[in-house]
Amino acid sequence: MIEKIYKYLVEKDSKVSTQEIIEKFFHVFNQYPPQMETIVESILKDDSRFVRDEIGEWYIQKKYEKQNLADVVFSIVETEVIPIDSKTEIPVLLGIARVKNMKLISQQIFSLDISDQDFPQLRNKINQLQQNLIVDLVFNRNAEEIYQNLDKTIVISYTPSKVMAIMNYFLRNQIGLELEAETMSLVNLARKIMPGIKIKSIEDIANSLSIVFHSPLDLKNRLNLMAEILSTFLHEFNQLNIRTLTELREFIDRTKTWIDFSSYNFNKDYIKNLPTTPGVYLMKDNQDQIFYVGKAKNLKSRVESYFINRSDMDDKGMSILSRLFDLIYQEVGSELEALLLENKCINEYQPDLNTQIKIHTLDILEYRKTRILILLPGISEEQIVLFLVNGTNTATVIIINNKERPDWQYLNKVIKQIFFNHVQIESNFSLEQIEIIWRWFSVHKKMINFLDVEQCGSLENCMETIKKYFADEKLFSDKIYYI
Repeated sequence: MIEKIYKYLVEKDSKVSTQEIIEKFFHVFNQYPPQMETIVESILKDDSRFVRDEIGEWYIQKKYEKQNLADVVFSIVETEVIPIDSKTEIPVLLGIARVKNMKLISQQIFSLDISDQDFPQLRNKINQLQQNLIVDLVFNRNAEEIYQNLDKTIVISYTPSKVMAIMNYFLRNQIGLELEAETMSLVNLARKIMPGIKIKSIEDIANSLSIVFHSPLDLKNRLNLMAEILSTFLHEFNQLNIRTLTELREFIDRTKTWIDFSSYNFNKDYIKNLPTTPGVYLMKDNQDQIFYVGKAKNLKSRVESYFINRSDMDDKGMSILSRLFDLIYQEVGSELEALLLENKCINEYQPDLNTQIKIHTLDILEYRKTRILILLPGISEEQIVLFLVNGTNTATVIIINNKERPDWQYLNKVIKQIFFNHVQIESNFSLEQIEIIWRWFSVHKKMINFLDVEQCGSLENCMETIKKYFADEKLFSDKIYYI
């Protein structure tokens, strides 16, 4: 219901009365009981996207307004692979080309860290590829940079599912995190703009657009060609009056092909009405056993990706759909909370597909003497979640349900216990979860509000700084990590 109301307000692009919402979504006309207004208010008031003005009309907050396509950064991501046999390909290079406002703004090529011991026969081929492209960057030294560069962009690829699987395999091994970016398929975009054309390669798309290119296409030239194709598409979207990211998503949505839901305990509407907030989703089989747990920065976008017919769906996705019967979810306020809840659910339910995935533990000893306080949004607009992390052994969380009237005395007491009393207290999180917090922090520290307790110096200075964040909405929101 709430997502339908949000979509209606976005499309209407103006304020609407409570009466209009009641008539449109509850089908109650003329005279209606006063309780109906209470119901609407209870549905919308805790969702930070909705604002009610002084005369009682509803509208969407500015930060959720439509983003102009000219301001969106698209990241074209492709890999260079070496075939081992008829069924196996080893990725050795990763290329990223960034496009904004129909122009190529940057291009990088990273070499993937392939073990000589595992694939000694590849070393000469890899060396030749790197020499030809003058590649001097090694992926594992730049994993955090890649994560940060792609985290706030739309990832475009010829086969996005395959590319994201490759990239996340390396990210998971190097920094213990997976990238969860919005993706779009260059092939699907081509088919929507030029329906009826036959596409078997990037070259087919280029030929259909009369773009001149030179063969053979190595990774560098392939990135350049794909950037030119995407720029042409963005120009076409402009001609079609598709000028915002919201309109582009809606254009793509209109031509989505959904899978058959007849074998599931839910339907397409259930998926389409999922919240767009961070959270965790749990997939069950027909014996009511949880076999997979996933986290999402955007529940609707992530879960929906399983149910759109895709030619490039990987083996993991196919395995999930073949076992799936039911799906439940839980919303949280931030990606960090989603990661921690995912870890808790995996340890509690031991789902088959998650236990097959090995996450390499990371060396977090550099943080053993670091003390930080992270400020993140909660599940409602009035909520703030504070993570207090003392080295690599102790961490706790405080949820402020009303940021305008926090319990300063309690907050002062907990901060003193965690950071300023030389007494070991019991941690709210396991050592594994503390590692998750630190590796997430190491990647996102430039994008979030946090306090370094050493720099604050004293309990009084820490409290004073926190009070400034709480009192100044702009100070807090300027650097808060909104998804």
